[in-house]
Amino acid sequence: MHRAFLKNKHKLLMRAILGWTALIMVLSLMPRMSSLMNPQDENGLNQGPLAHLSAYSVLAAMLTAYMIIKGKRHPAIRACLLAGSYGALVEFAQYFTPTRSCDPYDILINLAAAALGVTFFKLAISR
Repeated sequence: MHRAFLKNKHKLLMRAILGWTALIMVLSLMPRMSSLMNPQDENGLNQGPLAHLSAYSVLAAMLTAYMIIKGKRHPAIRACLLAGSYGALVEFAQYFTPTRSCDPYDILINLAAAALGVTFFKLAISR
């Protein structure tokens, strides 16, 4: 059982990546219908960048792990660009969603979050 898990870890990781990207897309395209979906908390602090940071740093870390397992060259750069590109795609899709908007600032935040996720992942595996 354990040997089969290790043999197919790239498949399991790809399923996790696909699930995570689907979750990002669904949550990003949901119309804001209540104060629960408001990115500002009761103190007026904008929580939007925190959501971007958590979503795209995790995505980039998972993509880096997948590319390392598959033996791809420059996995960190590829993962960062792929996660950032996905973030840009999601932002573009928000242009067509009621109560959402396409914000170039969010695209930069997504790319920065992806770079941070790759950096933390590389630091974690280097120890």
